[in-house]
Amino acid sequence: MEKRENFYGRKNKASHICPSLLFDSNADKIVEYLMIEADDDPSLALYRLLFYLSRCHKKNTNKKQVKKAQEKLKKMLIIH
Repeated sequence: MEKRENFYGRKNKASHICPSLLFDSNADKIVEYLMIEADDDPSLALYRLLFYLSRCHKKNTNKKQVKKAQEKLKKMLIIH
């Protein structure tokens, strides 16, 4: 399991609000890390993704991949 500092990109508390992973990774990697952080709960992972996006939307240059990750998490909810 990955350490949280890899997910957030930095060790300081401010980076918890806008994890760098959302803005420079592909959809599969985003989903993987969100699921690790959410203890394999797709509902919580989707909630966290939406939380990060609502606070960091200006930094989001990876919109296509984030949208794909969001759709993957929604599909996981239907299956669960």
